Amino acid sequence: MSKNSNEIQLDVIPIHKNEMYPTKKEIWHFRNENLNNISKDIVINYILNEIKNKFWDYDVVIVLEKGKVIEIIK
Repeated sequence: MSKNSNEIQLDVIPIHKNEMYPTKKEIWHFRNENLNNISKDIVINYILNEIKNKFWDYDVVIVLEKGKVIEIIK
């Protein structure tokens, strides 16, 4: 797959209750190619909402974009 300049990828590290550290298997990747040139903030907010719905039962969810933490969901 070619790298789209509009592509947005968020990496998600969920941490279960009573866990101190996540395992390598617990890193998820959410990608949107943003082919319709929608505002990056709108796309990221949509993806964050999907992440919150998917990982609602985790104690902490760390969301990264390009290696930088952009959100910590508790």
